[in-house]
Amino acid sequence: MYDNEHRRMVFFTQADEKSIASKSPPVWKLYVAIDGKEPQRIKTGLPEQNIECSSTAWQDETGWHLSFIGQDATNNYRLYRMDGETLIQLSQPVSIRRARTGFIYQDRFAVGELQD
Repeated sequence: MYDNEHRRMVFFTQADEKSIASKSPPVWKLYVAIDGKEPQRIKTGLPEQNIECSSTAWQDETGWHLSFIGQDATNNYRLYRMDGETLIQLSQPVSIRRARTGFIYQDRFAVGELQD
């Protein structure tokens, strides 16, 4: 995707380097790469040991909007949403509902569980 400044934006999930180094199961975190530059971690505010994956993002006249699946404090997975004028100014994640997979993109809302 491209932002309003026509820069190429790639949102993705990457295993956290600390979990790889400790040889424990990987902890996946959200990242963005802008115009091929070094990827930057998207700070969600979730605890470091919690998984973040399946990001979907878009930009409109109000700013950036990001949805993702994240692990909550009780080890369940939930669909979260964050909004802000810039990617650096994203709000704290708002839990939308329990879901193992899903996304929000503009007026589209999709969720699923393992049996779906």
